[in-house]
Formats: sequence, structure tokens, C-alpha cells
Amino acid sequence: MSKNSQEKVFEYFTDCVRQFEKYSIYRDPFPVSSGHVVFVCNENNNANLSLCFEHAIRMGTMLVENGQADGFNIGTNIGKSAGNDFTWPHVHLIPRRYGDCNNFFGGVRKVIDGQSDYTSTQYRHPDGIDITEKLSKYEYEYNISQFPPLFGPGDVPGYLSEYDIESIKFLSNKIPANGKIVEVGTFLGKSAVEWARNLTDKNCEIICVDSFNSPMSVLSELLELGDFVVPQGLTNQLDLFRVYTKEYISIRPLQAFFNDKFEFPINVNCVFEDSDHTQKTLTYALPFWWNKIVNGGILCGHDYGEYSDVKKCVDLFALTNNLEVKTFSNGSSIWYIEKK
Repeated sequence: MSKNSQEKVFEYFTDCVRQFEKYSIYRDPFPVSSGHVVFVCNENNNANLSLCFEHAIRMGTMLVENGQADGFNIGTNIGKSAGNDFTWPHVHLIPRRYGDCNNFFGGVRKVIDGQSDYTSTQYRHPDGIDITEKLSKYEYEYNISQFPPLFGPGDVPGYLSEYDIESIKFLSNKIPANGKIVEVGTFLGKSAVEWARNLTDKNCEIICVDSFNSPMSVLSELLELGDFVVPQGLTNQLDLFRVYTKEYISIRPLQAFFNDKFEFPINVNCVFEDSDHTQKTLTYALPFWWNKIVNGGILCGHDYGEYSDVKKCVDLFALTNNLEVKTFSNGSSIWYIEKK
């Protein structure tokens, strides 16, 4: 590498965390996640890459043990076809948290669009080998097995981290007495229960909009894998939802598909959007629910992860309407916009 190219590398990496004899650690100038750092060799050869990898593994493990991350990705890019902007040897450490992307499955496989999730029938073998039968088996078994880690703390199944629960408590303080909250995509009622717990003294109503059409056979297996007791004698998701929310008379299910035919006749104080997280749905859902929220109310939602459709759609909606998106510094993936 020429001297000019070398200078270019160290113009790019400027925020040094720590220096060692054979490599240095820099904060990435365009981080993928909070805490993203890069181990850069001090000389232009690959001899010390193994030292960088070893240190990155130690640092990533420490972040997980200290509760600063749920996991991490480590990688290097060799060659322009692999996304390398320059040939100077370096290793990325990217801390990961639950909810930082819509589908965490596949990890480093995400380097090629569409190839990360080999549990999906959309996956195509790069050598043209027919793996249809294997995919069908993986799609069921792996999707089932990946669900239990998403169960957060508490006695109701469904993913909400402890930080998300703290965020709901914060937002609950902004809801007035006798207020109405709509939750879109409630699954089995975990977040609805958190809203209800924090609004007990305010006599608020929580309307949970969901299709409630997940097969009971799949739900039963998910609950068993997640170490939840499966109530006997239930035949559908709605019955299961009622079991988990029965202690809270303020929670009311509304079985419906949310689409461009959906109607909702009343105004509310808060909408918690947690449906399918797709651009197609959110493009319609955000303005629809914004128009149903009274002045002083809140539009909020889950899974505001870096590069996710949720973040893209929420940011675009806010920009288009001159609104401010607020998030939480505690690691929560919940976002909110206040209607003034």
C-alpha cells in the first residue's frame, strides 16, 4: 500500500480507544451498533490478524458477561468483492442486542442479500443443489427452536426485554386517567400486561388488535420450549391470550386483520405498533394510527433496530410530518412520537 493509501486508512480510523505494539483499537466512524470497534494492524500484513481476532473475542465476551450486549459478531473483509474499501488488515467487533434487527437468524451470512436465513424456503443454494426437502425440515424446526430466546422476563410469553419494560413504564406515566391505548400485534399479551400493570390506578382501557390466528399446535410447542406451562383444553390463540391477561379487566382483545380495509371508529391516547414490522404494513399503519391519536397522545412501537424496516418507516414518517422520534438510552428498542 502506498504512503498516501496508508495515510488514508488512518484518516478514516481516528478515534483510538487503545494502542498496542502490533495493533490498535478504534471506534468505527460509521458504527453498525453501539460499541462497534475495529482492531487495526499497525503494519500492512496479515501476520497479526490472529491477535486482533483473539482480543476481539475476549472483548465481546466481556461485554456479554457485563450485560452490555447479548452477543457479538466478529469479522474481516478481504477483497473488494467482500466489501473491503481498503486492503489494510483490520477486524470488526460488532456488539449485538435482541431487537437490533428484524431477524437475527443467520448472523454473518447477511453479507449476501437473501442468503442469511437458511431456515426459510426463500434460501437458494449457490451451487444450484436442490435442497427443498432439507429446507422444509429446517424451516419448521429452526424457526421453532429460535423462539424461546426471545421470551423476556416475566410470566407472560413474548419478547420484551427488561429495558423495554422500563420504557413502557415511562410512557405509561404520560397517559391520562381514563385513557385508551391500542396495541397492534399483541401475540399473547405480554406488552398489554405491562401497560395494564402500570395503568392500574388510572382506569385506562387497552384494546389489543390481532388476528389471533396462530395454530395452537405451534403455540403449544413454543411454550414448552420456552419453559412455560401449556394450559390444557385450549383450542386457539385468542383463548390463550385470555388466560395470560385474565387478571386485567382493562385489557380487551379485538380480533381483526390490520390492512387497508381496517376501520377503527374512536380516538385514543396511545397506540403501540408491534405488528408484522414490514414496510408495506407500516407505510399504511403509521399515518392511520396517527390520525386516531388525540393531541397530547403518543404513537409508539417496538423493534426500532438499526437498519430495520421499523426504523426506516418511522424515521421517514417523522421527517415527512416534521415530527421528532424519541428513543431510550437504556438499550430498549421502543420508539415514540408525542402529538402536540
